[in-house]
Amino acid sequence: MEIEIRKANKADLPNLLSCFRELIAQNKEYQPYIYIPKKDALELHEKFLLKRMRSPKASVFIAEADGKFAGMVHCAINKVSRVLLTDKEGYVDTLFVDKKYRKKGIGLLLMKTALAWFKKKKMKICSLTVNVKNPGARNLYEKAGFRITILKMHKKLKV
Repeated sequence: MEIEIRKANKADLPNLLSCFRELIAQNKEYQPYIYIPKKDALELHEKFLLKRMRSPKASVFIAEADGKFAGMVHCAINKVSRVLLTDKEGYVDTLFVDKKYRKKGIGLLLMKTALAWFKKKKMKICSLTVNVKNPGARNLYEKAGFRITILKMHKKLKV
């Protein structure tokens, strides 16, 4: 299987939105009381991705296996605390690999591509979030060198 990683373009939107459709369903399953998407969530994702593709502070990369869409990674530069020596960080917003291409090294290739992009942008640190109910993604991120540093917790409030 030949894997190619390249920058996404507008023609990739149908595949990207298919990823987000699956991620929306997964997040609704993992976090039913937190993750309640808007009715126009896919349209919002489309506008967001188009904006990110044009931004010098973000990038979207596509993985193709033998010419077919296999996955994507969206990475961005985010501002962090003003009191730290590093006032910005690389952030892996979304990494997705199609089910039929998982466990073939594509996720790690996408992550390496994102990390190389961050290094090119002179980022000294990179972060991401992963759902505790997604051990496959967590294992991938640990293989890529990420370590748990913060545990984010939620509580549903009655209002």
